[in-house]
Amino acid sequence: MAFKTFTVTLQEDKETGWITAQCLELPGAISQGRTRRSALRNSKEAIRAVLEARAKVLKKQIGQADIVEVKVRETSSSLLA
Repeated sequence: MAFKTFTVTLQEDKETGWITAQCLELPGAISQGRTRRSALRNSKEAIRAVLEARAKVLKKQIGQADIVEVKVRETSSSLLA
């Protein structure tokens, strides 16, 4: 099984103390937790759920089309550079 790395932001709600985790590469992959650890654990579940849902939709849309991977070099204006 291959692994892919995603970027997740963690932001604490000052009123509740809960931490929100949001995956920058996958809109909709948002979760929360009472601690950073639980927020990150929950974010992994959210990312997996979004990827599984997208895969199901793509299988229906693509049909018999060829699927290929492409590599793109990041630019120097990358968000985290």
